[in-house]
Amino acid sequence: MQDDGHTPRRVASIEFSLSSPARHGWVEFRLVLGDEVFRLPASNVLNDPISELIDWVEFLLDPRSGFRRVCVWLEPEGYAFDLQPMRPSEFMVSVWWDGSFVPPMAGHRMDQRQRFLVNGDSLLRALSSGLREWVDDIGSGINGDWGDGAAYQRRLELLGFGSKR
Repeated sequence: MQDDGHTPRRVASIEFSLSSPARHGWVEFRLVLGDEVFRLPASNVLNDPISELIDWVEFLLDPRSGFRRVCVWLEPEGYAFDLQPMRPSEFMVSVWWDGSFVPPMAGHRMDQRQRFLVNGDSLLRALSSGLREWVDDIGSGINGDWGDGAAYQRRLELLGFGSKR
């Protein structure tokens, strides 16, 4: 059966990473949901996908109504990844695409590509690990194009996910 993008797929395995080093305002965003791999170069020009990913971590720790969005802008196309609580410990990740993407795409029609049901704890572990590793690399000067990383580090520490080192 072909995935129509509207029927959510339950996934058991989740992986997340960001490339190091970031170059000229670009970083590779890699999210694996089950057998689906999203490997996308993300720009930090119109939005800050790293900050948006940390918003996801915060939302996973304290889900409220609504959803949180991570925009991955490829210039000019892009993806929006929406995270929405469904039941305790279960979240929906909806993946949207548009050929003329301008973050945050609020109120704009996009093509829904896929939907996934994920375990919140599994997603939290994958995100926090990948973000910590990437932020630690900023501290060592590897990801200098994305700033000094102090603000990212402080946010992760406040959420209980300090440096791995």
